Amino acid sequence: MKSWEKAKQLLADIHDLCNSLHSQMMVVIFPGSIQVNDSHFEFYKKLTFNLDGRTLESTKPQRLLMDFCAGRNIACLDLLPAFKARKEEEFYKTKTTT
Repeated sequence: MKSWEKAKQLLADIHDLCNSLHSQMMVVIFPGSIQVNDSHFEFYKKLTFNLDGRTLESTKPQRLLMDFCAGRNIACLDLLPAFKARKEEEFYKTKTTT
């Protein structure tokens, strides 16, 4: 939550700057790979991340961003539902093939 508080302040600053320039801010939320499917769990575990299978069911990052955007009347598109609907496909690639 400490990171979210910092991110929220940065987003508020960006939004304020957009308003001062008479421009519209829009947010598109791309879900993390471990929110969509478990294909990258091993990769993150090797980096010593402490992962939990419940991550696949979590929508907390999206809810926090959506609430922030709603509170400031910022257009926001959450791609998690679309990615989840096609979770059998691999959206995140770890290496390229030649």
